[in-house]
Amino acid sequence: MNESVPQSLMQEVGAVIRDRLGLDFPPGRSRELETALNVVAGAFACADAEQCARRIVTRSLDADELKTLAQALTVGETNFFRDPEVFQALERDILPPLIEQRRGADRRLRIWSAGCCTGEEAYTIAIILRRLLPDYEDWNLTLLATDLNPHFLARAGAGVYGKWSFRRATPWALRRHVAATAGGKYEVDESIRDMVAFDYLNLAEGRYPSVFNNTNAMDIVFCRNVLIYFDPSTVERVIEHLRSCLLPGGWLALGRSERVPDVVERLRPVVVRGDVWYRRDDSATAQAAVPAAAGAAPPVVRVARATPFPASLQRRFDDGDYAAVAAAVTDYLHGPPPCSTDRRRAMRMLAQAHANLGELDAAQTWCEEAISEDKLDPRLHYLMASVLLERNRAAEAEECLRRALVADDRFVLAHFALGNLTRRHRESDDARGHFERTLSLLRHFRSDEIIPDSEGLTAGRLSEIAEHALLQC
Repeated sequence: MNESVPQSLMQEVGAVIRDRLGLDFPPGRSRELETALNVVAGAFACADAEQCARRIVTRSLDADELKTLAQALTVGETNFFRDPEVFQALERDILPPLIEQRRGADRRLRIWSAGCCTGEEAYTIAIILRRLLPDYEDWNLTLLATDLNPHFLARAGAGVYGKWSFRRATPWALRRHVAATAGGKYEVDESIRDMVAFDYLNLAEGRYPSVFNNTNAMDIVFCRNVLIYFDPSTVERVIEHLRSCLLPGGWLALGRSERVPDVVERLRPVVVRGDVWYRRDDSATAQAAVPAAAGAAPPVVRVARATPFPASLQRRFDDGDYAAVAAAVTDYLHGPPPCSTDRRRAMRMLAQAHANLGELDAAQTWCEEAISEDKLDPRLHYLMASVLLERNRAAEAEECLRRALVADDRFVLAHFALGNLTRRHRESDDARGHFERTLSLLRHFRSDEIIPDSEGLTAGRLSEIAEHALLQC
């Protein structure tokens, strides 16, 4: 079958898709791309693939159109315990020493399945954690799973699969954690489903690591068979960000045909049971200034300063260089006293940098210091709530979110976070009220408009999430 869309036009479409989704469709994949355009043509109010292609290259895609396109372009094929050696390494070599180390400390583990598809990988990790942690309820466990395909995320959240998805699962896993349902399907046990938090994240566009989307301070990141869809520059950028999401000594698992680009530093390849894992190794990087950043807050001195807060620090923060930012902002605060506005901005950035690094004591200290100077900044209360939630202190986090709304009842993210928190505690009426308020406030935004302080989340996407959450109240 010959392509009906001119090759030059297909190249333009491929450039848009590469820019907005990070997906790579070189000339050799033109037929695959044209097939997808035919699938989405109706949703774009177009008669055929060529008209759809022209629509894509001549008008900016909104959030809903991007999701529709992503759904057509990504094909999910995965199963439980896919590549068994990888999960044997996780269960027998990676997790046991980490668990032993944390058992005598904060009992905290954070794992992310990036590009989770329909959820089988994330649930496999949850099953392994349950096997290794009989006392898992006494631990602060984070198991995040993200994807850019909303259809995949909906299937993942339901946790219902065909028998073929379990073809590599061990009998003990099926016996303990999976139950047959009507129609020949199999459902993952609710206690396993509750361990996993599924969320939307576009690896090509999203900002990570961040405490606000829970991608910070990870012990282990799985990003398997995802990079094969990306062009080389996107692969390099994604790997850089994923490395920044890891704690020092943290592990990154890629697909067997995927490799970390040579230009990416501080990721050391380690062969575990025949597969290459990558471990964040900061030993060669100068870190001398970082410990000082986690110290006590400097004395409060309110004297005007002519030198403004350096714009370069915001750029470095946006690039994810949080350790360097923490050290530089600390130096700034210890220097000639800044004006009150710049001081508050610096303390807020310092708190968020420490939170993104997983240094929760320092993050909380700086939040408290900043709040003591400006009790009416809703963003500070929201950041404090995010830190407290990560510390498994839900009641205190709820108080902070309510303080954020006292300061600004139109702070949409605080309403959404309170809705999630109260729903988790089975307070359906309260949760419903916050989700309805979230949706009401979002009507004042364009669908493709980025919500302030959301790390790249659009109003359209947040509306979809809030509507789904409201149905579950």
